Amino acid sequence: QLQATFSVLQGAASAPHMGSVIRMLVQLAQLDGPLRMLGGQPSPCDLQTFQQHLSALANQLNTLHDPNFLGKELQSPVFARAKYELFALQHVQMLVWLQRVQQGLQQGAGKTTPAEVQQFVVQISHAARVLLFQPMLLHSVQVMSYVQSLPPYDAKTEAQPGSMRASMAYPPESATEQDRVEWLLLNLLLQFQTVYKDALCNPGIYTPTYSPGEASLFQGFFRLEEIYTHLIGRFPASCPLSEQEQGVLTQLCQKVVKYFQDGKQIKAVLEQNPSQGKAILVANGLASNQQFAVREWIMPFMSCFADLLKVLWTLWTQLKRKKQSMAASRRGIEQLTRLVARCALDQQQQQQQQ
Repeated sequence: QLQATFSVLQGAASAPHMGSVIRMLVQLAQLDGPLRMLGGQPSPCDLQTFQQHLSALANQLNTLHDPNFLGKELQSPVFARAKYELFALQHVQMLVWLQRVQQGLQQGAGKTTPAEVQQFVVQISHAARVLLFQPMLLHSVQVMSYVQSLPPYDAKTEAQPGSMRASMAYPPESATEQDRVEWLLLNLLLQFQTVYKDALCNPGIYTPTYSPGEASLFQGFFRLEEIYTHLIGRFPASCPLSEQEQGVLTQLCQKVVKYFQDGKQIKAVLEQNPSQGKAILVANGLASNQQFAVREWIMPFMSCFADLLKVLWTLWTQLKRKKQSMAASRRGIEQLTRLVARCALDQQQQQQQQ
């Protein structure tokens, strides 16, 4: 499967839209180092070299989804919303796996001898290839295959029902409550995708004092809270839940709300004390590292919110499938009723002729 995936990627490397990202992925897959996937065995290295390879991988993952590549399809009249959501959710899941690899990498600091370090890098490199790089290659193939299957379009092309352009438009007054929930779900996913990517993959924003990058991160965080608040107030009425489903959702929502509340307090401390705010957080036991105080708080939130997204999408998808099944059953019953009525009419006519 991996070789087949690699062949497809090589064929897509000349694509005008996303070819540069695909070419870089192909090069990374063959590059001699800890994450090598093709053309030879992975080679051992030190922790710093592994971090460099992991950063290059994360950079290409995010580039695939940035506004110059897949992000350009946000207003596409032909790109199906369902496909875009699937690709965005896959991106979020790979960010979750990247976060887990980064967390595991911290354990390397406790390795002292060269043999311990080398064994640790071999283990974490294997985890990165299986959890992140291989799914990322498969994801890239899925994205490229779909993009290449789309018909050409321009600014005059009329938006198809269910396309991204139609889905991104603000719901009209005539929209149903479920239409509004679907619009909020899409916007929640897109906002979280952006905030997660910045928090996880942009370490330069974390400085010993409160930075403009961190202020921007908070801005995106509270925009996420705004969308979440509108959505969660409407969701139960539009998506009936069992007692067990309600329990799971309530538990996750309680955790998320606590993070939003903590975020307001942390932001207030940092804005009131831009130079010493992080030291205050450390002194009060809210962080252990002054430079990465904001990161220490926000990364557990990202994992929690990713779990919430999965639950919301699972519940909503189940509801849509149930409705589609009921609609299909209703159409079948109507067709059967018409057929029975026609047969009865034919039989009555035959009896009259006799």
